Amino acid sequence: MNGMRTVTLFLCFAAFACAVSLRLAQAQTSPYEFFVTWRAASAVPSGYAGKALAAQNAGLSVSFELLFNGTPVRLTGTPVRWYVNGDLLTNASGTRRIAYVVQTPGGQAETIRIQIPDYNGQFLEAIAEIPVARPKVAISTPHPYGVIPTGETLFRAIPFFFSSNNYSNLLFSWEVNGQRVTGAPASPDMLAIDTPQSAPADARVSVFASIRNKNQEFEIATHTVNFSLLP
Repeated sequence: MNGMRTVTLFLCFAAFACAVSLRLAQAQTSPYEFFVTWRAASAVPSGYAGKALAAQNAGLSVSFELLFNGTPVRLTGTPVRWYVNGDLLTNASGTRRIAYVVQTPGGQAETIRIQIPDYNGQFLEAIAEIPVARPKVAISTPHPYGVIPTGETLFRAIPFFFSSNNYSNLLFSWEVNGQRVTGAPASPDMLAIDTPQSAPADARVSVFASIRNKNQEFEIATHTVNFSLLP
């Protein structure tokens, strides 16, 4: 449509960033605006201050407000069409919110199209691009800056953006310097390694963690961190 405009909102959190592109298919001088928000049900650790990203096989809810000169308007009795990736999800009066399970693989995006065919004689439309994250794993340790002391060091594998936050559904695997090791029996997300006092001062320690959702064949994340021994 002529006069289509694009507003890009950049949302940054932790080590991840995403861009949501909201295209309004009405004239640039139109007093109508869409305010679109979304919430994902992907797994993030307790206390995480960022935003959970959309993830394959996880729930996603999207809602909007229609503004007229900055003021929300009532849509009671007004037909609203919702499309997800080109497919009509619902066509009902006054529907401001949808919720569904994402099927799009990580690294791609959900395309949400909202149409109001006739509001006071105008056709209104918004398109939101919501990025879908790949599962990730972070490895935490109480010793920052890439160095660890001799003796026992505790590591933890932290899952992000899996479709399940139930650890009983997640399989944790560990390797140290290329050798398979086992995490704590009661807490497989935790690994303790003991570096002897006799280890060379220039020794390097490589820790590899893998997390896989046993209920979703392709839902897997890996990460490796390298450490030097503290002199």
